[in-house]
Amino acid sequence: MSDQLEVIGPNGEIEFHTLDPDKGVLNIGRHPDNDIVLDSPTVALFHAVLDYSQRPYHVTLLSPEGEAAIAGERLRHNAPAELQPWDTLEVGGYTLIPVEGVPDTPETPSRLPATVPPSAPVPLPIAADQVDEVIVVELAEREATVDVEQTAVYGLTIANGGDIVAGFEVRVEGVDERWVVIAPPQVNLNEGERAVVTISITPPRQPTSRAGTHRLAVVVTSPNYPGRISRLSATLTINPYYEFVTGELSPRQQTVGGRHPVGETVLQIANRGNSAATFRLEAMDDERACSFEFQVPGESSSLARQAEVRLPPEETYAIPIRITPLSPPLVGLRSQTHSFTVTASVVEGPLTPRSLLGQIRVRPLIGAGLLFVLALLLVLLVIYVFWPRISYFRVSPDNILAGEPVTLSWKTSFLTSNLRVKAGSDLLVLDKPEDQVVLQPGDRLYPQEDQTYYLQADTLLSEMLAFIPTAIADADITVGAVYPEITFSVDKTAIVLGESVTLRWEVLNADGATLYINKVPRTLRSSEFVGEQTETPVQAGTYVYEMEATNRYGVRNAEPLQVVVSEPTPTPLPVPVIQRFTVSPLSVTSGQTVTIQWEVSQATKVRLSSSNTGWNQEYASLSGMEIQQPPASTNYVLTAIYEADGRSESRESSIIVQVNPKPTPTPEPQMPVIDDFRVVPNTVVQGDADTVQLVWAVSGETTNIEISGPTLNTVSNLDSTGSIPVPVGATTFFILTAYNGDLNTSKTVELTVNEPTPTPVPTATPSPTPTPAPDPEIEYFVAQGADDPNDVTLLGSGTVSDSLRYEVVAGARVQLSWSVQNVPQVTILENGVSLGEQPAVWDLPPRVVMAATQYQLTAVNDNGVEADAYIQITIRYPEPPPAPYNVGGPALPADPLVVTWDYDPTHINDIVGFRVYRASSPYESFIRVADEASLDNMTRQWEEPDPQCGMAYYVVAVYEVYDNNGQKTPLESDPSPDRYYSWPCPTPTP
Repeated sequence: MSDQLEVIGPNGEIEFHTLDPDKGVLNIGRHPDNDIVLDSPTVALFHAVLDYSQRPYHVTLLSPEGEAAIAGERLRHNAPAELQPWDTLEVGGYTLIPVEGVPDTPETPSRLPATVPPSAPVPLPIAADQVDEVIVVELAEREATVDVEQTAVYGLTIANGGDIVAGFEVRVEGVDERWVVIAPPQVNLNEGERAVVTISITPPRQPTSRAGTHRLAVVVTSPNYPGRISRLSATLTINPYYEFVTGELSPRQQTVGGRHPVGETVLQIANRGNSAATFRLEAMDDERACSFEFQVPGESSSLARQAEVRLPPEETYAIPIRITPLSPPLVGLRSQTHSFTVTASVVEGPLTPRSLLGQIRVRPLIGAGLLFVLALLLVLLVIYVFWPRISYFRVSPDNILAGEPVTLSWKTSFLTSNLRVKAGSDLLVLDKPEDQVVLQPGDRLYPQEDQTYYLQADTLLSEMLAFIPTAIADADITVGAVYPEITFSVDKTAIVLGESVTLRWEVLNADGATLYINKVPRTLRSSEFVGEQTETPVQAGTYVYEMEATNRYGVRNAEPLQVVVSEPTPTPLPVPVIQRFTVSPLSVTSGQTVTIQWEVSQATKVRLSSSNTGWNQEYASLSGMEIQQPPASTNYVLTAIYEADGRSESRESSIIVQVNPKPTPTPEPQMPVIDDFRVVPNTVVQGDADTVQLVWAVSGETTNIEISGPTLNTVSNLDSTGSIPVPVGATTFFILTAYNGDLNTSKTVELTVNEPTPTPVPTATPSPTPTPAPDPEIEYFVAQGADDPNDVTLLGSGTVSDSLRYEVVAGARVQLSWSVQNVPQVTILENGVSLGEQPAVWDLPPRVVMAATQYQLTAVNDNGVEADAYIQITIRYPEPPPAPYNVGGPALPADPLVVTWDYDPTHINDIVGFRVYRASSPYESFIRVADEASLDNMTRQWEEPDPQCGMAYYVVAVYEVYDNNGQKTPLESDPSPDRYYSWPCPTPTP
């Protein structure tokens, strides 16, 4: 796997260049000798160098006139900048992208020769660990990393695993023995005894202490155990250090001349570090008047201004430097001297760069003898060339109407330095010797009347020498008058009082305009020169509307408009009609209410009143209902009224309600309460007891108390407290029921009879036949919202008898509750599928409802008597919330760019947030750039992290609905009806 460099051309063409790991650098520029050749006039011959021998990559801009940028940030000259994988390097319209770890491809021909490979310590062949059972060793640390002149310490434990007293010797293989200190170097151990030996390794600050990982072997032997040896492997990593020396430039001073003067000097550089190092060589003169080329060993071509060379430790290179003056003196009285500096620095280390000074002198090609003749010819040529000239000066067209554009065009000498055009006292300075300018109304020099334009041209020479005249040309223009134009109309010329008319107008070529309504003026602003106005006359008569417009050439009036306003003919008021007036019931008991309902037509309001209570109420609704509690018999009167223009019509209807006195109240019977009911004991071993005691306590009024059970005949008319014995047979239960008339309550207890230790089981005495169990009674079977009460709405009775009909929000959780008397258990069915046996009084765990569902509760007693109740559920889906509106943002370029919007506050709780979508021209492919994760329902703006021109934005609201699994799913509202468009992009210059 090798890294590659993707090169995208200005027209979209793509090339890939494999980055050879043995080279480490490549040159980028327009010259054919570069590794990456970019054919663009804005790319220098040797533009930049890419160092990919380290991570991240480093890019250095070589040419001071060139430009480059990484992710939009411009690079500085001779300042290395980091280039991460997938960053974009922009050079002269090309885009370069490093691609990490792509499969190897055939190598792209490269013009950069391979640098000297880095030196590394030669690993000593070391065998794997070898541990003897007699010479037992253990190395506490196997790896160490140190700088030179620092000490790595390894702790070695030696144990005598033999049966005699023995001496043990330690040595280290794999590094120079002079680096190693072993304390103690030899130990004597009894049988089974242990000792710790410290091994210290200190690499000196010398090139022989090569940087990198050294494989070591710690060897332990004993003269008392001949032929036995223990060997443990370890590693020592030595960090690199950097040190180098340079020799003087040879020669330091030299003189060159001729048509193509070239000098050369030699720099010697030696690596005194312990690892291969990359040296960056740079040459520069103070005036930047010379170019420098380095002849790097192994390179087929020279490297301009800057080069990098990689030296192994203890290596010395002599590098020739070719010096070429960029502008050798053509004419001069003496030689030019250029001082230059050659700087050597280590790329990897923090060492201070070292600079060497040199000097080169360049003799002029032309001496002093020819200078006088050339100077004289030059003076004459300058006077000729710099003589002011005007080739043409025109006004087009030369005859216009006021307000039409005028074009001034000219051509003068290309050396014109001061060009201006005058019209009267106005002066306009021009900046191009050949161009044209279009004058619009309001511009400087725009002609308000007949005008003569004068073009004046000077050169630098005519401005300095008075005897050289200014070049002058003139052009005339004739301007004709333009008077205002008015279009003025009204939609109706005759109306009835109370109606309106609409005036419409358009005024052209005017400085001011006035609208007159019955001679009352109203001055129009310039923004109202095209518009309309609705007028509603307040009295009958003839209204006159006039329009006047003025400009500098005169006044114009539109043809007056007349509108005749007549009095309206009164029309009879409609007679109200009482379509329905009812009071129900017509006979009530004192304290009860009556319902009054009405429906009328052809009325503006309704009045209700009673004859003896003074109650009087008016209603704007023509149909409605009112609840009243009459204190005594009364006559309710309904009056339907139509009112308009100060007149009214009415109709009445009355109904008498009889109020009867309240009967003497009869106390409501109360449900008795079972305070205690238990069996003592509640668990027995069969055969240990013949009977157990049933104990009870009941409070409140009762008409009968009875106990029954499968093995017990019903015992009735019991006292409110007491106990009775019952025989012990098998596990069974007993029911205590307390009655108060039609009211009753029950409680059940269970008797557990366990089998004894296996013995002959006596024959059980048959229990008496139990009395028939009471019929099951369903007290209630209802549904409610488990999370939000508003999720479930009771609509009334269902289509099946004994059923309730509910409306449920799709996906809401519904909890079912019930209470059933006279049975211990019930069965719940969901759309005909059983949910299993349930207690007689229970709340079913909440269930997610996604579709219309029917629940059935079935209670069956021991006699087979069945009672059923139903819950029928329909689904309600929430309405989508409205879209955001008033989407906007800055009209001019802005950073940051903030998109804003508004939202209906009555729907805030219906949504969870907003999403923003963006597209570029032609505004077809919108992508989401922000969502509810950062824009909650209270947010009203979003900041664009990358402001750009020519973008369109719209906003949607996000709300949640339940899916088929009962999970909330986000959905979007309609897009905002308005969009925000960022500022237009500038038109590209051809």
